[in-house]
Amino acid sequence: MKRLLAASVLVLVLTPPAAPYKLIGATWPTASCTFYYDPATLSSAQMAQFRAALSTWSNVSGSKFRYADGGVTTGNLSNTNGITEVSLGMLPFGAYGVTMCQFSGSVMTEADIMFNSAMNWSTTGDGVNPDFQTVAVHELGHALGLDDNNGAQSVMDTTASPTTVRRALFSDDLAAIRALYPETTPGPGPGPTPEPEPPPKTPDLQVSGVTTDPAPAPGTVVDVEFAAYNAGTADAGEFYADAYLCPPRKPRATDRWLGRISVPMSADVGQSEVGRIDGIPIPAPEALPPGTWLVGVVLDRERRVPDSNPLNNAAFALPGFKIESVPIAMEAGDTVRASLGPYGRQEHTLRLIAGTRLSVQGASKRLPHAVEFLRTGVLPGLDFVGVKTKTALDLTVPDDGDYTLAVASGGGEALAYSLRTRVRAEKRAETLSVTGEVRVPLTFYAGSAVRVTLRGLSGPLPQVTVEGAEASVALRGATGRVSCYCPDGPLTLVLSPAGAPAQVEVSVSLKPPRAGRLIVR
Repeated sequence: MKRLLAASVLVLVLTPPAAPYKLIGATWPTASCTFYYDPATLSSAQMAQFRAALSTWSNVSGSKFRYADGGVTTGNLSNTNGITEVSLGMLPFGAYGVTMCQFSGSVMTEADIMFNSAMNWSTTGDGVNPDFQTVAVHELGHALGLDDNNGAQSVMDTTASPTTVRRALFSDDLAAIRALYPETTPGPGPGPTPEPEPPPKTPDLQVSGVTTDPAPAPGTVVDVEFAAYNAGTADAGEFYADAYLCPPRKPRATDRWLGRISVPMSADVGQSEVGRIDGIPIPAPEALPPGTWLVGVVLDRERRVPDSNPLNNAAFALPGFKIESVPIAMEAGDTVRASLGPYGRQEHTLRLIAGTRLSVQGASKRLPHAVEFLRTGVLPGLDFVGVKTKTALDLTVPDDGDYTLAVASGGGEALAYSLRTRVRAEKRAETLSVTGEVRVPLTFYAGSAVRVTLRGLSGPLPQVTVEGAEASVALRGATGRVSCYCPDGPLTLVLSPAGAPAQVEVSVSLKPPRAGRLIVR
């Protein structure tokens, strides 16, 4: 079970009003948890900030929950070794950290945290790089039983950029930990203790040990094996198991269905039954958007069994597979409509001129979790002017050049988006002294209508030619006009003296093509 905080250079997500807080459904029975550090990956400054984050959650009045510092781990890092550890490691694109929780029923047994080692972490809260302590406070909220709560005033809000320092708890966070782990107070004194009613007997299905043979890959057929265990207090009747294609999280009945076990299963109290779903076809690569995909199993999706805790009825197999994207080459006026799978990334290559505007918009007014706009040889995030609104992200190109715009989906969910390039009509003028050959580069988009007007200020009007396109040239007295359409490649306006030096005013106007291609991926 994974939880993560994802963000990037620019983040804007429109979310509905949030609930006060959301819970995973499992807690620590002792209201305490001890974390151990991996010294091979964490710096001393990062360990100090993680200790500060532990203290943030451990000093809430009205709650008895306490985090403890166990020092350096002495074992091998694993999310199933019974030791709660924190480390740095490689994570999918867009993920800043993940919390891998293990629980039995509603009892938390382990909660390892991993930070993305590919990030340039800040331990000073510089507001430029992601703040390590901010992400640590968020992930520790998962480790004690809180779920993401997007749009709320909460450290559990994944839509907030991690470059924004959010190290203190909000009122929703305080209310959540007090509700999960209330501080006990002594009663007025001993009195007659009523006989407690025995709890109702219910089954509790759990799935584990999900494996595939062979490892899943696009266009292949696999067999899935798993174990269904009844950890409840009553026998479970018949139920089915279904396989799904899911993002890196527990599968859900709303994910892409792959297949069902051929005969129903059953599990008595304390018994485990091995299940197998044979001949599951994995979709071909062209049928899946770019992203990371896993094969998972869900028990009893119809809820025939009165399960006491359906949260542990689903699990996935590792490894999964990744669909890589092919860069989309765009031109002025083009519009791209595309879909991304979980942790997917799509690049768009563009040759742009200054003043071009790009607009990125997500489906249902939900923007991608990460947008990077890079120019060759220039650091991301420092090369454009961006304007964020509630529905779109608009970028304005400052200089002519080759650019790459990357869109990524975070949070482990699929995303549909559109990208549009827009070019406005442009006019510019300059005064030139023509004593020899003067070359004026004209950088426009293919298909643009170009018009050049000349007005002589002194001397005879110079001779005019255009390199790179067939042009109509009309010179009359002290004025001249040049018209052409811009093909692929740059144009050059060449002015040559007509027997004597001259001074001339040159006005250039550009009318871009009305519309480009619609590219659907």
